[in-house]
Amino acid sequence: MSPTKYTARIYRLFSIAVALLWLAGCATFENHKGEKFPISLSLITNQTAAPSIIISHGGSCRLRQEDDWAQRFKAWGYNAIIIDHCTGRGIAPHTGVEPPPLPSRDRVNDYIAVAEWVKTQTWHSGKVAVFGISRGGEAVLRAADSKFRQVRRGDAGLAELDVLVALYPACSYVPRAPRIPLLILHGEADNLAVFSTCEYSGIKHDNLILKTYPDTYHGFEVPGPDITGSNRYLGTYISRRYNAESAAQSFVDTRAFLEKYLR
Repeated sequence: MSPTKYTARIYRLFSIAVALLWLAGCATFENHKGEKFPISLSLITNQTAAPSIIISHGGSCRLRQEDDWAQRFKAWGYNAIIIDHCTGRGIAPHTGVEPPPLPSRDRVNDYIAVAEWVKTQTWHSGKVAVFGISRGGEAVLRAADSKFRQVRRGDAGLAELDVLVALYPACSYVPRAPRIPLLILHGEADNLAVFSTCEYSGIKHDNLILKTYPDTYHGFEVPGPDITGSNRYLGTYISRRYNAESAAQSFVDTRAFLEKYLR
């Protein structure tokens, strides 16, 4: 790419980000219909139209982790749209909080609103996926449930979502018959989104792909020192422990799933 085209590309991305990110304490996304939502978006788009992946953060709210996944998705040939669910709603980080201040229904409504808008953009072509991390993954599990209809535009709204990925989701509920392709990635030693309580065993369905990683905790793909916490529900838990082997395998598993179902 020539320096002139590269500069123009960077300027375009910067302009889009400025237009959508919160300013002066306001985090409001306005869609193509003029409807406003209490979220902000960060975009990484490709030069040619491509399928798009909506990224939903966990209870820690917006982190660098989402940017790392967005860059990874772009390198694989997809657009990435990161939702900040927290700032516009005045919600603080709430790792391990029960019940969470941001219900799954609100997250799913955000997914649908953003997917509707994405499909009107010139840089998008084809399907839309949602990649949910932790609490975001919990909402992804709800969105996969054919009985979960009390959301924006009901079944028609949910039909805007084509493919789903849940990364170490809070898993008090797991759909036994996902309505669309669903990939779940989970560390078997996770004691925050407690793997031992997930109802994964015995679920067999063509739309469900489950990948688990032994001796692996929450936040396993994020490099850095361990992060721990505690509460009266879980006791002491690990919210991040990097595992290079599991991280690398999860990237392989995620990319293979997206190549099969999102292309």
